[in-house]
Amino acid sequence: MSKLCTFLERGEAMDYTPLADVSVGDVVVLDERIGIAATDIAAGELGAVNVVGVFTMPAPNDEAFAQGQRLFWDASNKVVSTRGATATVTAGEDNTAGVGAMGTVTPLAIDQSETFTVTCTAKVADAGTFSVTGSIRGALPNLTGGALYNNGLFSCTLAVSDTDFEVGDEFVIDIVVTPKAGYAFAAKAETATEVPVKIG
Repeated sequence: MSKLCTFLERGEAMDYTPLADVSVGDVVVLDERIGIAATDIAAGELGAVNVVGVFTMPAPNDEAFAQGQRLFWDASNKVVSTRGATATVTAGEDNTAGVGAMGTVTPLAIDQSETFTVTCTAKVADAGTFSVTGSIRGALPNLTGGALYNNGLFSCTLAVSDTDFEVGDEFVIDIVVTPKAGYAFAAKAETATEVPVKIG
């Protein structure tokens, strides 16, 4: 019987030819994975990229990582993050009697584009109770005007004013997700600006 597969190498490093210069220790995105440059590699030259091992990598200090949690490489900010997507957010309003405004909407663990409708269901002085409904996920926890809201998918604060919201007042939040490339895993539970990360 002929062999289907033949052992080639341990695979702890891979050959890699970059389009631009790469410095030793740089993160290299390999489609859905990441590697770490083993040496300086000039543009157009063949070099080696580590694809197995544990490396310290920069991280945002507002995220807590659990051991084994999937992390993504944020090339724009040059950190590993639990947030697997960047998002473009628009928050429009419709028929709002209150003059409050939707504050900054921060995407969290959301991995696909979705529209969220925020509707006042109960008039409350200097606050208001709002239902939150996703176009994909359906009903989510209620939002209270003037308080920080976090449903695990996004966070925001709906500012209030002297003119209270009326039942039926509505805001629409559109989150357009662009997936990040390259993932790895947290090597241990950590909240810091530099964390151990397992690749491969």
